[in-house]
Amino acid sequence: FLFAQGEELYSETGYRDDSGGSRAWKASTAAHNTVMIDEQDLPRSPNDPPASIHGNLVFWAVNDPECMAVEADWKNTQANRYRRLAALVHLEGNRYYVFDLFRVSGGKTHDWMLHGPLHADYTIETPLELKPRAGKLVEISDLRSAVTDGPVFWTIRAGKSAVRALLAAAPGTEAIQGQGPAIRRPGKQSFTAVRRTGGKSLYAAVHEPLSGEPRVKSIEVLGPQDPEAALIVTKVVLEGDRIDYFLSTLDAQPPFASRGPVAE
Repeated sequence: FLFAQGEELYSETGYRDDSGGSRAWKASTAAHNTVMIDEQDLPRSPNDPPASIHGNLVFWAVNDPECMAVEADWKNTQANRYRRLAALVHLEGNRYYVFDLFRVSGGKTHDWMLHGPLHADYTIETPLELKPRAGKLVEISDLRSAVTDGPVFWTIRAGKSAVRALLAAAPGTEAIQGQGPAIRRPGKQSFTAVRRTGGKSLYAAVHEPLSGEPRVKSIEVLGPQDPEAALIVTKVVLEGDRIDYFLSTLDAQPPFASRGPVAE
């Protein structure tokens, strides 16, 4: 869920809302802004199947207004690794962006799902040349896709509000867009997926609410494209010669923590 500039930019589903879509679709993993494994729903409760869910809040740092971060790890029957870090990073004034790092291993196919404000008739733009794609993705149909080794851009617009998602490049990435039940209103709505195969995926992304031109120019994973890597370094380049680096570690304490300040 993302709320910025007085608007809901990414939505969660309304589980008990009868305005659009079925109860099964609203509870489906594909209808959430998360990663779906092998086109299957993730376990929804500790009893589905028995003892399948164990989640941990592994990082929480909100004291610095320039960069606040949270990270959670979820053990479940589908994934060996299912861990997500989100950081709210200050640009200037009331402008921020969100750094998003999702480590997933297990299964064969991973779909990083994203949709916009479910109450609005939003549009999704991408510079990629999407072509018709056969089949459905759960309840998402009328699919179009493109395979790329470069970054993936999604720009979601609803009225006067807009947000851009920029995902770091990874070989053999498939960007998918289609139409699914609208959930909070009748009819259809656009949903997207960024698909990677092979059983191990590292999704590094920036979500930037737009007011004028985007400030974020690029995002690049400098460390290994491996969700099991002990240390992953991501580089975000912004307008005005600013560069932000994010270091993500699976260790309880990063290996460089005892060395003191690091000068570039």
